[in-house]
Amino acid sequence: MIPIGYANSYLSSLGNSGRVLFRGRSATVVGRVSNHILMAGGADNPDVSVGAEEVLIGRHGNEQVQAEEIAWLKNAISYEFVARRSPTDTFSMV
Repeated sequence: MIPIGYANSYLSSLGNSGRVLFRGRSATVVGRVSNHILMAGGADNPDVSVGAEEVLIGRHGNEQVQAEEIAWLKNAISYEFVARRSPTDTFSMV
């Protein structure tokens, strides 16, 4: 479980199609993205643990998730995803 959801500007339509990174390994978003939570499959990654850093957009190790990839999944432009960030979001964009 990741404490980010559509209230934090993560597109609800990315359920079962988006990707996140856990310690440099890719995991698919599983199920629906809810208001403040999304789930990602990390069962096959032994490095996933409570408090592990997750990357929604960006690079970690040799893997990366680009805004363009997310936009392509939803037939949008990358700026549309990045610009949705709410002023109340507490996560970092680096």
